[in-house]
Amino acid sequence: ERHPKLKVAFIETCSGIDRMLDDIEVMDLLYDDDWRGKEALVDKVTRFSSTLDWRAGPQRAKLIKNTRETLSKPPREYIKSNVWISVEDNEPEWARARQVVGADRLMWGSDYPHNESTWPQSMEKIRALVTRLRVPDDEVRKMMGLNAAALWGFDVNKLRPSAMQYGPVFN
Repeated sequence: ERHPKLKVAFIETCSGIDRMLDDIEVMDLLYDDDWRGKEALVDKVTRFSSTLDWRAGPQRAKLIKNTRETLSKPPREYIKSNVWISVEDNEPEWARARQVVGADRLMWGSDYPHNESTWPQSMEKIRALVTRLRVPDDEVRKMMGLNAAALWGFDVNKLRPSAMQYGPVFN
């Protein structure tokens, strides 16, 4: 609310992004107070919290009140407008992140030069992944570079020759 132009990027999230995606979903639950059918998610997130039981009536009521008084729109909307998340070649994470956050805020990362990097097979792995998940071409282009260019303010036209030579290119 106070910083609408703030940009936040989660890059190289070593333990994966599942926990972050859980937290996003629980923040929306707090905002909407719609817990029906979400008990498993709430239980999962509660296990990670040493100070708060998300299910407890008084604590939950206070969180909901504070969330609604502070935010004018659901938390997920702030994520979709101000947060970028890097995803590696983990198929379940890709599928869930596209569902929770949307392709407009996801960026692929190879994790080079670390041992667990997809390099030098990055192109083959990413092609196989987007094929299995049936990711539309426009989403692939966003996640493979356009989102990063938007985040950091890169001039896509100036980068196009280098991207065509060195970057992930899909036809």
